[in-house]
Amino acid sequence: MRAKNIFNKHNFSIGSMSVKDDCRTGIRVNSLFTEVTNGHFLFHMPTPEVVAEDLPLSKRGIDLEDGDVNFAIPISSAKEIERNISKDPTMPILEHTWIEKGEMSEKNDPVSFVMTDFETEKIITVQPSIERFPNTEAIWPKGEPEIEIGFNLDYMIKLCQQFAKSDDRGARILKLKIYRKEEVMMLESTKEEGQKPKALLMPCKI
Repeated sequence: MRAKNIFNKHNFSIGSMSVKDDCRTGIRVNSLFTEVTNGHFLFHMPTPEVVAEDLPLSKRGIDLEDGDVNFAIPISSAKEIERNISKDPTMPILEHTWIEKGEMSEKNDPVSFVMTDFETEKIITVQPSIERFPNTEAIWPKGEPEIEIGFNLDYMIKLCQQFAKSDDRGARILKLKIYRKEEVMMLESTKEEGQKPKALLMPCKI
């Protein structure tokens, strides 16, 4: 059996992105994924596929919540959950948290996330956000992209950092030009005056 509502540190680390702790919508917790948005970007992390029987047993004999969940919790709560998930590199199975089975009769009922390191159990009870999370399903593009190109994440980060250093007029927008699937991408400054840096990034096989 694959449990629906088992999450790992990556699902909650997205709460550490550049979103203020007082963000009204917080981080969306769903049986299939978690999401965070600040109105300018949207990040989506699927829920890990974990066999429930492989998880450590609770000392209190709690049951895993196997029903559908869909609610938002504050960013500060997501950060607290991430901090309390075990960081033991030799036992990856401990990098998970799960929802304690409860009535959850109302969407605003408190929800408990349970973590363990085999020695102790940490339980963080969160009050879901009363604000409605945006309808992100309507935002994701439908159909196939016209051009799909792979790139090295580390190289892209370095190039963007270099643009930020060299842009003395504070322009924070880049143009990304994609010509064909197998050709280079071009990044170009949008400054109107002065030195306008540009760069090429080689594609990767995908």
